[in-house]
Amino acid sequence: MKSASQILARNILALFEKTGRSANEVGQSSGVGQTTISAWIRKARESDPTFNPRLDQLEAFAKAFGHSVSDLFAEDLGRRTGEQVHPPRALAALDQLQARYAAADPATRTLVDLALADPDQPVPESLSPSLRAMVNMARAAIRDELNRK
Repeated sequence: MKSASQILARNILALFEKTGRSANEVGQSSGVGQTTISAWIRKARESDPTFNPRLDQLEAFAKAFGHSVSDLFAEDLGRRTGEQVHPPRALAALDQLQARYAAADPATRTLVDLALADPDQPVPESLSPSLRAMVNMARAAIRDELNRK
């Protein structure tokens, strides 16, 4: 069984390998010093027992990769190579979208869920005509929003 610091070290290395980003680039986007990140990489590669990053730095680092601190401790993060990593500039828009969804009433969230479930498939005939129209409008709005990016 691997320790939390071993899992963290492996996942930090995996994020750099997966994205090809440099310590300098991540340092600039996260606010964590490039020398600090370089030390993390070195200690992670060497399985250095003194590898023990500060929590506030880990939070900023994780956010720069589109992850949470808890993701950095996930045993399978290094194996999730097909997972999309959001660039830092998309994080603000993603956070805003998630907040708007969370604040929406249950009917609106259900409508959005239906619209996103399988956007290429026809809207289920079992829905009322007005709900089908709303799902189609939601799909159109989502497409428009994605096209603006």
